[in-house]
Amino acid sequence: MSNLATLKPFPKGYHSGNHTQKGPYLLPLLKKFLNKNITYEDPSTQKKIEGKVKDAILWRLILNACQGENDAIKVVLDRIDGKVKEVIEMHKIDEELIRDEIELIPNGKKKIKSRISQFIQN
Repeated sequence: MSNLATLKPFPKGYHSGNHTQKGPYLLPLLKKFLNKNITYEDPSTQKKIEGKVKDAILWRLILNACQGENDAIKVVLDRIDGKVKEVIEMHKIDEELIRDEIELIPNGKKKIKSRISQFIQN
């Protein structure tokens, strides 16, 4: 057992391990693992091929999306098209302001109805 009277503080800059280092800890390990060479089965040909872990994961993701898994489809589409922006709903106050502005425009309702019908036809 240690004696409390003899305890000394740690010197400045002392770290007891790598877990205190600044920056991402798992990212370098993950990149290293994803680039590791493995043998896996190609889902389209059922043949064993040499490749990287990231290639096998990508094949599985695409296969799952083709089989109709919603989460896989969402991930693939988000990567291709970008994430869908959130739709902002109009509040009742906004609707009243728009209605008032339309009434101020001469023939405002007719113009907007014709624009909407043109948009629907295209």
